[in-house]
Amino acid sequence: MKRFFLTAVALGLGLFVLAEDAYAHGGAFRGPNGGVPPGMREPSDPEPPPPPPSDPGDPGGPTTPGEPDPSGPTTPTTPDTPRNKDNSPPPSLGPQTGPKKRPTSGTLSFDSWRFWWGYNNDAILNLKEEIYKSTPTSSSGMRFAGARDRENKQNPQRLTKEKVTREIIPALEERLQDPHDNEDVHGGALVALGKIGNSTHIPVFKAAMHDKLKNDKGERVKLGYQATESAVLALGLLQNLDEQSRKAVREICLEAIADDGMRTRERAWAAVSIGLQRDTEALPEMWELLGKKYKNDNIPAGILVGIGLMADDGKELTPMMQEYRQKLADAFLSRNLAGRKGVSEREQAFIGYALAKMGDPQSLEAMYRVMKRRRFGNIAKRSAAMATGVLAPNLTDPSDKDKAVRKLKAFIGKTGDPTSINFATISLSKIGTPEAIRLLLKYADQGSYGQRPFAALGLGTHVWYRTKAGTMNEDERKDIVAKLAKLEGKLNDPDSKAAFMLARGL
Repeated sequence: MKRFFLTAVALGLGLFVLAEDAYAHGGAFRGPNGGVPPGMREPSDPEPPPPPPSDPGDPGGPTTPGEPDPSGPTTPTTPDTPRNKDNSPPPSLGPQTGPKKRPTSGTLSFDSWRFWWGYNNDAILNLKEEIYKSTPTSSSGMRFAGARDRENKQNPQRLTKEKVTREIIPALEERLQDPHDNEDVHGGALVALGKIGNSTHIPVFKAAMHDKLKNDKGERVKLGYQATESAVLALGLLQNLDEQSRKAVREICLEAIADDGMRTRERAWAAVSIGLQRDTEALPEMWELLGKKYKNDNIPAGILVGIGLMADDGKELTPMMQEYRQKLADAFLSRNLAGRKGVSEREQAFIGYALAKMGDPQSLEAMYRVMKRRRFGNIAKRSAAMATGVLAPNLTDPSDKDKAVRKLKAFIGKTGDPTSINFATISLSKIGTPEAIRLLLKYADQGSYGQRPFAALGLGTHVWYRTKAGTMNEDERKDIVAKLAKLEGKLNDPDSKAAFMLARGL
């Protein structure tokens, strides 16, 4: 669930190495080596390899691009990848031999391509889709899985809506009857009910989010923090709600956001759930809540994520959404949000995320100005660089796309922040103009040690998506693969070679 934010503002969008973790929220792969930058771990986040313990308390809200310490908001640290003076690869983090062995850490920072890949590979590889393709080819390595799925589609015992209603939903509801079951079981059942349940489960989720759930015997079901968070998220996952039910969800979530007595996590995820419902009726009240001061900036961050999620992907913004898009663009530059002056840099970064999620390229001018001006910090500039890669592909005029590429190129040449360089490099691959591809090939060859793997992966993902869309020229693809192979042959560092090999595989 934490990764949702990281896939929402740093990793979502295929760019934000920031937004859902492998807890009971239906989470996904957290990332290599449990990679969380130093200073960004919660008390409940274990150092690998021990398994994650139960959440000991309120750690301060959902994981976000700059996860704060429990004591309050902090600026995330992203230490530079160690480099030698000659720009040669850093010493290996793996086991070493010899009498002068030095202690090392396996923790990754945003500078590492493995961190980015760990948070983005689900969307890129989409293994479930590959496994369950119903029309495999004889050359497909997954063809046997595909054939098996085709048999399932013809099987009279296959899953039906009636069976879901008659057997699966009652089984999930039964898991909530045990007052002492594991919190991950409770949380998983709540999320599953959110995905396949209906409006009759709204009272269940409301009781669970406040940890007041009782079973049919009147016994209190003891829910852990993972389960209460899952109950809030489940409200956002409910589908096909009528207006009355949508209003009920809206009121429950807005009340939770405004409740200073609730934990930070539940309040932030309540805002996300409103966004998942795309309930634009809540926009005025969400904006008003942004104007309040909070002890923890994860709450306004959650509200901003929720507002961003309200945009209907691929569709033109409604007049109301366009009004708030402009307000957010102004706030991104002024750092004055809903009448609240001097918002934190992390909040500013989440404003950039919300603008990116809305998808309107009119917000690009704000991104360019943030990347250029010295008065803005690195966190906000990273958000602007990532948003540029999300918004620029929506431009219709090729000259406007060329401008976006020039802005990113200038930013890469000027900023001294390695993470900003890497994010901007990936953004070039999203735009994918001939000039962007030329720059990526150049950076893959002549970039810094940390940038070269990002350039290679940018090329690999660019080819991957264009191939799936049927717009990739075969000669161009072969040329890129050949150049990646040639550059890989010049590398001696296993870590960098792995990124280039992965790019070639894509």
